Amino acid sequence: MKNTTITFVANYSKAVVATMTLLGCVAFLAAPVAFAQAGWAVGDNGTMLCTQNAGKLWQLVNGIPQVNLNAVSAGDPTHAWAVGDGGLVLTYQDNVACNQQVWAAQNPSVVDLKGVYFRNTVIGWEGWAVGGNQIIHTHNGGGDWGPDNVPMDVAQLYAVFGNDNVVWAVGIDDEGKPELLTYNPVEWIRIQVPTDALGAARAGFVAGDTGWIGGDQAAAGNPGVGVWRTATSGATWNEVYASTGVRQRYRSRLNAMAGATTADGTFHVFAAGGSDGCPVISVGTTWQCILSYRYVVVARSDPERQGIFGLSYVDAGGQKGLWAVGSGGGIGYNSDPTSPRVLRLWRAQNNPQPFGHREKLNGIAMVANPAN
Repeated sequence: MKNTTITFVANYSKAVVATMTLLGCVAFLAAPVAFAQAGWAVGDNGTMLCTQNAGKLWQLVNGIPQVNLNAVSAGDPTHAWAVGDGGLVLTYQDNVACNQQVWAAQNPSVVDLKGVYFRNTVIGWEGWAVGGNQIIHTHNGGGDWGPDNVPMDVAQLYAVFGNDNVVWAVGIDDEGKPELLTYNPVEWIRIQVPTDALGAARAGFVAGDTGWIGGDQAAAGNPGVGVWRTATSGATWNEVYASTGVRQRYRSRLNAMAGATTADGTFHVFAAGGSDGCPVISVGTTWQCILSYRYVVVARSDPERQGIFGLSYVDAGGQKGLWAVGSGGGIGYNSDPTSPRVLRLWRAQNNPQPFGHREKLNGIAMVANPAN
């Protein structure tokens, strides 16, 4: 039987979005580099940050089109993709230092792309990008993209995620109900999900037959926090509940999820959102608020733009960590979120953009270095 540890980081500015200044030093490397956890964070107005040492140093990537970047996916330290408004897709396939990276740009769609996911197959890197009511698909690492068949009444897709065996996309249908699609080799098929207590589905994580989706609360007073879980590939669902105290303090949607399956088959799943009432939530047998990181989130007049918007979790080859980004333009890091004690100890990692001029960060992707 698999053990399941679920920790929902619901809003602590993404317990990650620390708004602290990074006095960036630049490593001028001309040769291929070897590094620990590598990753990228993306945000508004063409903001892209890169690290090759687990976030000890973040650097700006230059030459990125000045449009909002909404999501990023990384397969390994030398393969990454980002998507943004206007159908923009960026591709990186190289092994150079952050300040030397060149990302190839193309626009295979005209809709604002909100999510992207890639996996390595026997024939190469396969990927999907979602936005509006469209899903585009590539079998060659982003060299060529084409549209997938999607149910007619999909209104807006927000995220796509998966593993070697299954890929899901989530969003909202034209009646305002949560949307969950699963991919087969021909088309995307709808999975029925409960619609009485969840509005738009905005994020998720899937491993084998078990998956989680999260998003908007559909009704005031709902005892959950906008998260549903299935252990039967979507045939049946159970809402993830919270104690009365937590649900009184939690009053917003979930924007991001991240997780991993360890070698022993244990799931670790995390989620974060936009509430300022209970920024960090942990759940085992009961839910509890862990720690407030409100100072990390920049308050914005538009609630759609406030909170934590990106999470990434690494647990492979002895490398572990959870990162979060959000509206404050900050980056938060936890060295071992599977430990109840360590989960309370978040560190701010520095953003090289000047304090007061940091763009909202919408997504982050970290990967372990197999060589380490």
